[in-house]
Amino acid sequence: MRTVIYPPFIAYHRMFQRPQQLFRHLAKLGYRAVYHDPSRTGRKQPYHEIEPNLFLLSSTAGAASIPMEEPPVLWITYPPYWTLVGRYYQEQLVVFDICDAPAGEFAAWAGDVEPMLERAHVVFCSSQKLYQDYRDRHDHVYLCPNGADYEHFAGSNSPPPPELAHLPRPIIGYHGALAPWLDWELITDMVRQRPGWSFVMVGPPYAMRPEQLPQAPNLVYTGEKEYAELPAYVRSFDAGVMPFGLDDMTLAVDPIKMYEYLAAGCCVVSTPLPQAARCPVVQVAEDAAGFIAAIENGLGDAARKASARSWAESNSWITRARLVQAVLETFLDESAATSEQVQVFDRAYAVAAHQTTAMHRALAGFLLKHCPAETYVEVGAGTGLTSSCLARRARRVAAVDLAPAALCRLKQLRRVEAYRADMLRLPFARGEFEVAWNAGVLEHYEEDVQVEALKELGRVASRHVVVAVPHAGCRPYRLGKLVAEVAGRWSYGEERSYVTLAPQFARAGLELVQEASLCPKEGWWFMDASVPGGREILPQEVLESSAGYLLVSVGRP
Repeated sequence: MRTVIYPPFIAYHRMFQRPQQLFRHLAKLGYRAVYHDPSRTGRKQPYHEIEPNLFLLSSTAGAASIPMEEPPVLWITYPPYWTLVGRYYQEQLVVFDICDAPAGEFAAWAGDVEPMLERAHVVFCSSQKLYQDYRDRHDHVYLCPNGADYEHFAGSNSPPPPELAHLPRPIIGYHGALAPWLDWELITDMVRQRPGWSFVMVGPPYAMRPEQLPQAPNLVYTGEKEYAELPAYVRSFDAGVMPFGLDDMTLAVDPIKMYEYLAAGCCVVSTPLPQAARCPVVQVAEDAAGFIAAIENGLGDAARKASARSWAESNSWITRARLVQAVLETFLDESAATSEQVQVFDRAYAVAAHQTTAMHRALAGFLLKHCPAETYVEVGAGTGLTSSCLARRARRVAAVDLAPAALCRLKQLRRVEAYRADMLRLPFARGEFEVAWNAGVLEHYEEDVQVEALKELGRVASRHVVVAVPHAGCRPYRLGKLVAEVAGRWSYGEERSYVTLAPQFARAGLELVQEASLCPKEGWWFMDASVPGGREILPQEVLESSAGYLLVSVGRP
């Protein structure tokens, strides 16, 4: 069993946040998750299992108290803890999980971010803004947003807490820290403009004194609540609000409360935080009038409530933990299968380097015409030139590879997210992209591996899976390849060509909806390289009847 350790920073049972949630769910996936709890002291029972595979370690106990079969993964969210690396835990892998920008309340961390990046093997970012800020500062940066503890907040329809039971409806709620980064003027304006509504603030003051909080007859402060109590309060809200002020710190946040409000079925309204604006079931407003209009628009909308819960369920913490697991296993797993992928991807990258711009444009054109979407992920991206073409039209494009040369190239592309990952364990949630695709990869594997790869593409795609492989009907390609193999000059390893991928799609549970021949001129690259003057040797009717170099197969999950 592999072990992941969180050093003492946040008390486990107070203000349940991202580290606690990820560790709980990594434990459910089979990791020994050890939370070094600064609020827990004493050596009588220094190592306590609170859930299966989830342990609290006393702050006064050392790593030697933990039974481990191999060195652990050290998970750090607090940048000054770069000083712990290599000193206490004998870790084999260091993760830097970036949850906040070093600005505003967290500006004191700024000088520690670079030393932490230098010592981390893997970097996760909780928001798109953070990912964009750090993707060029480290070789292995992954976007892992926050998530919903769906079962906890969706729950059953329990009665509201007594202190909320008799409040006039609607109840407009907020839960979290009552901190300076909230837009208190906006909150006060809403409270004043709707005296018949109830506004409920659940949480403790942070960097503010209680007497600094605004007061009004329809504004209720409940104080801090235990995590077990919180769903009853959130399910009592008719609308959940995120009235953050906008600055360098808040523009980088991915509020966990957004996911919790949605899991409870609340109408959710936020100031224009980038992560909130990216969520299709959250309304964005800039002032009190906008908030009030958005709330009135969302109240009582049953379809909206169902959509909110569905989105929260598909963005749960267990999906985030699976993403983390996929990334960690790529770095920890030295299996023959992963080594084979590195070799195949290296060869595929060499092939891609010879591909023409016309081929990349043809692939991008096919995808945009036959599988139009806002989000694409390419698995085995090589040079990433096709993804770069897609990024000019799509809202989000990601590219995955294992070849070091390819990853270096991918990180130079604008508007393309680059990920190092195993194609059989992609670091994405179910249905996270509309289209998942690859080209020039599956032909290097046996059918059983092809099927598993197609299943994984189908898992992360919501609409289409697209695969391009060499077409067995492309005579110039096959003849050029044969001559090169006989002469001992074929350098791309085992490579198959196909007239259809129907059997593989069927075994993967994908509905094959289209197959096409693409790039009729590209097969000649192989012919010209192996058989100079070959165009004059082949009869004209052979040339005219030849299929294009690529067989492109399109399926639905």
